[in-house]
Amino acid sequence: MAPITIATFCEPLEAQMFAGLLSSAGIKAWIADQHMIGMQWTLSTALGGVKVQVVPNDADTALRIRRDYDHHAFTSPSDETSPSATAAPRNRSLPWLALLLGCWLVANIVFPLPPRHSAGTKTESE
Repeated sequence: MAPITIATFCEPLEAQMFAGLLSSAGIKAWIADQHMIGMQWTLSTALGGVKVQVVPNDADTALRIRRDYDHHAFTSPSDETSPSATAAPRNRSLPWLALLLGCWLVANIVFPLPPRHSAGTKTESE
């Protein structure tokens, strides 16, 4: 039996994620054209994108999973009971900013500016 294309994606990574989702549901999935588009991304439109394919027997289940995937209907049972689900959101960029500032201070990184010439001085090329 020839595989049936269930979904197409622009990026190989998106296709890998969806194929992994199908695999976690017990459906064997193949990804077509991922290497070609990975090497020549400009051919994505010409090839029809990266295709996720399944056998015809699993097509109905895979289409239901795709519909849920398209509507972001996936939740983990542990998401509702985890303490992070009820905690207030925190600013995650602050530690990175502190790290960058610390590296700048410790390494003494200086970004040189181009030399400024005043109107009365001559340059070497003159």
